[in-house]
Amino acid sequence: MPLRKILMDAWDLKYYQVEGPAWLDNFKSGAYTIVATMPPNTSKARFMVMLHNLLQDRFSIIYHY
Repeated sequence: MPLRKILMDAWDLKYYQVEGPAWLDNFKSGAYTIVATMPPNTSKARFMVMLHNLLQDRFSIIYHY
């Protein structure tokens, strides 16, 4: 999945709300597969926090509201 789509899903954003280099949309050079496990019965809110933390730690994502 392209990184732009992962970011859009993680923060519930629209396409125009994510800015960055053109490779964010590229399936070849900008595509990632995230393989992770979660505790059983993890809520969607907790999952989103975990995904935010993963993206911030691994990609040094910075976001502004």
